[in-house]
Amino acid sequence: MYKKQQIKKTWPYPVSIITKPGLRGMYIRLTRDKKVKVTAPLSMPVEDIIRFIDSRDAWIRKNLARMADPVSYEYVTGEMHYFFGKQYPLHFFEAPSGGIALRNGRLEMDMTPRTKNRALLYRKLMKEELKKVLVHYIRLWAPQMKVRPTSVTVKVMKSRWGSCNVKTGELCFALDLVTKPEPCIESVVVHELNHLLETGHTPRFHALMTHWLPDYKERTKILTAWPREFI
Repeated sequence: MYKKQQIKKTWPYPVSIITKPGLRGMYIRLTRDKKVKVTAPLSMPVEDIIRFIDSRDAWIRKNLARMADPVSYEYVTGEMHYFFGKQYPLHFFEAPSGGIALRNGRLEMDMTPRTKNRALLYRKLMKEELKKVLVHYIRLWAPQMKVRPTSVTVKVMKSRWGSCNVKTGELCFALDLVTKPEPCIESVVVHELNHLLETGHTPRFHALMTHWLPDYKERTKILTAWPREFI
């Protein structure tokens, strides 16, 4: 059970506050659509929550400034889209079945005459393309890390790049990763696999990440600099 707090004070960025029972501390998370989400213990006084947010103001501003603004797409011919870290013009073609491929320096999307929603089809095809890359890196890294994930899914995720159910071994990844460079995707895959070795973001977790990918922090920074499409 949680409670959404209504606080009169405003900040120069959107803030939502949720209080939950059982928490020992307060946490701040920035969503990929540039919103600030705060979670705090259910019994925490409002004044303490406000002071906590104010104390992190410089950090919040700094990280929000790094994040690219969300982009609105219309899915029309010639529109530029990011695909694995590079930008390409999108072109549509009538075909017996749906598909997408890089040809002639552009993203060529095949669709049937019955296709009514280009955006929905594009999202479906992007999920398929991203999953191919994710599976490649999981097969590359899981044996090296001696972990056994059980499944991989792709969906729209607003505030995370991925998640790992440490009990079942199920991995889930944000669809928006399909717009990012492959080294960034690889880093997210290793991050989630690493949770099968260390559940929390502990010093051991980060030490393991440095062991697997010494430049993982630099790769993570690049993630937030890219425009977001699937949020």
